[in-house]
Amino acid sequence: MDRELLQAELLTAIQKRVPDRPKLVNMLMEILFLEREAVYRRLRGKVPFTFAEVVTITRKFYLSLDEIIQMGDSKSRPFISQDITHNDPQASAYSMMK
Repeated sequence: MDRELLQAELLTAIQKRVPDRPKLVNMLMEILFLEREAVYRRLRGKVPFTFAEVVTITRKFYLSLDEIIQMGDSKSRPFISQDITHNDPQASAYSMMK
């Protein structure tokens, strides 16, 4: 998979999570410690995200890198360690592993 396609898939994934562009820009500025124009250059595809930025983005937006690069088959279920949807994360993790 080439770099432009990876960048496009990442952008699609984060825009699905935060469709409001100004809000997305502000969030990326905050988590990546970048100026507004630097974020816009990345969103337009003029400058690629660094690997460190990709890792930071996937952690913040609870994205799976397998999902982004489409390596997993349709039966795979990525295990997300930061489950914020349950009051008892240990029981939730055990349930997912079963």
